[in-house]
Amino acid sequence: MAEMTSERDTVFTMATQSNSFGPIAMFQLKWATVIEIERFPDVARRLHAAEHAAQTLEKEDPKWQAAMDEIRDIMQTARAKVTHG
Repeated sequence: MAEMTSERDTVFTMATQSNSFGPIAMFQLKWATVIEIERFPDVARRLHAAEHAAQTLEKEDPKWQAAMDEIRDIMQTARAKVTHG
């Protein structure tokens, strides 16, 4: 939650300085996606495991690419639910 609050403050400053709602819209999409994932504990566990693998495995390891694919798939699915219902 602290990360979200800090990012929110930065984004609102950016939006004010640029006189644009773009940064706020991107912030909302990012955090709505995170919330959509966290609503489903099994999906959240899969994402966190894949993120851990992506951070700890060598990029040459085929498991690294599988982890990256899992992250992408989970994020795309959650984002689609947020934007298209």
